[in-house]
Amino acid sequence: MLAAGAGGRGASPKDTGGTTTMKLDMIETVCHLQDEGLHPSHIQDVIRAAHSLHSLAEVECNTGLSPRQEKRKEKLQALILELLPTAKFSGDPRGYCVKIGLKSGRYNTWGGKECGWGI
Repeated sequence: MLAAGAGGRGASPKDTGGTTTMKLDMIETVCHLQDEGLHPSHIQDVIRAAHSLHSLAEVECNTGLSPRQEKRKEKLQALILELLPTAKFSGDPRGYCVKIGLKSGRYNTWGGKECGWGI
């Protein structure tokens, strides 16, 4: 913890550290999706769908999906595949649930170039 006199409040470095890293990761992802030729509105759709799929993967892991949630999962995957035909899906919420192969060959996953860029 920082001293209370440093900023008037006892702020922890933990409060800002993760957020900054997440924002930088998101900016990098947006740049790569632009390089793939996606329109900015489609980039937003893909990122939202990927986050929703991750949430559904957590639910599936903990309690299983209802028929309605299963249908939603299928629609989200179809949306992403429509915009990014090279997308691969994983139901493991401990990592990226959506991965794409980039033209540049860059990757941010433990699987290397073969697994691609995780969203």
